[in-house]
Amino acid sequence: MSDDNSRGMSLKTVAALSIALVCYLLWGGAAVLYKGHVDQIVKLNSAQVDEGNAEAEDEDMHLRVRLRRGSGLAAAIVLMLVGVWMFVTNSIIQLGHLPSLIPYMFTQRMGYLIFCACVLALTGLGFVWMGRMQQSLESSNPFSKGRPKKKLPKIRTPKPLDDD
Repeated sequence: MSDDNSRGMSLKTVAALSIALVCYLLWGGAAVLYKGHVDQIVKLNSAQVDEGNAEAEDEDMHLRVRLRRGSGLAAAIVLMLVGVWMFVTNSIIQLGHLPSLIPYMFTQRMGYLIFCACVLALTGLGFVWMGRMQQSLESSNPFSKGRPKKKLPKIRTPKPLDDD
């Protein structure tokens, strides 16, 4: 086996997978922004329809929860898993709304697109830097910067004179 295969994945493979993961996370963020926009429009439309049918909510009804030791950690884990599940499903569902999501992002959320471009550029520059570092470490002198330094010529010293 060659030396590269025994160490695992190459830097190019890791870079491609990392950029794909960053793109997916940025897409998920855009999908969440768009879903919030759509939900707000639906809420405003339903509020206009329900203006005549406004009913007072019962303020006496409260949920009683008895907390036990360790229930906070369990609740945090459950909420995290539910949040991840909702993020993944929402990012997949919003693929169907792509024709309306793209114009929304360019008209209403240009700052998020600039943020996405900066994150992707920094990710790419990080992998370029790591590639250069890897080349430097694999070279003969890993601590030199750039070209190898030239050896300085020897300084000629005058020969001693014999005054005999």
